[in-house]
Amino acid sequence: MSPAKRTGGAKRRGRAKRAGGAGRRPAARTKAPGRPAGAAAKLRALRARDLMTRTPVTVPATMTIGELCDLLQVQNINGAPVVDGAGRLLGVVTQEDIIYGTMGHMTAGKEAPAKGKGGKRPGRRVVQMLRDRALQIVPPAVPAPGTRPFWADAPKMDDPMEMPVSSIMTAPAISAEEDTPVTELCHLMWSLRIHRVPILKDGRVTGLVSSMDLCRAILEGTIRL
Repeated sequence: MSPAKRTGGAKRRGRAKRAGGAGRRPAARTKAPGRPAGAAAKLRALRARDLMTRTPVTVPATMTIGELCDLLQVQNINGAPVVDGAGRLLGVVTQEDIIYGTMGHMTAGKEAPAKGKGGKRPGRRVVQMLRDRALQIVPPAVPAPGTRPFWADAPKMDDPMEMPVSSIMTAPAISAEEDTPVTELCHLMWSLRIHRVPILKDGRVTGLVSSMDLCRAILEGTIRL
């Protein structure tokens, strides 16, 4: 075969390949696994009102610390917003406030409550019970005859269980509005290392977003990771 024929055949085969390739679609790219395209946008669109616990447990500023301990135990919660009579936020009180806010306050032990019907004891304040047990271990100090004890002139300390919640609450409290994006709430809670944020509308507490609410939203599929 002459060189001219070989050259012509090569050109025809090249044109045929180009013509056949033009009609084929390029192979689709494989999408890397990860968060769905709409999950990030949905998370940004979620607001505090979508996740908050409505009508949360709140306490008045005049409630005693002993009553607060009982309430937290019965409701199985770790803290609560403190509000006034109109529902406006005054502060937040937590278990940490109870522990550190009442340190240094001594109180005398009290007799154990009598048993109620059925042989069961009525509700007992846990903190008070532990303090009573500790005080019973320490023997009473008896001054020598004819002497005045040095502690006789010491000012009497208030019973910490009878102190008002307003004396230990954190105020002003960190709060957010109902239309606050959930991403901002997460950033706020993480940066300040707090577990609950009261949600307000017109200055009044309408809900509460806690770390438990975020966990529940993930388990229910409201938030997809």
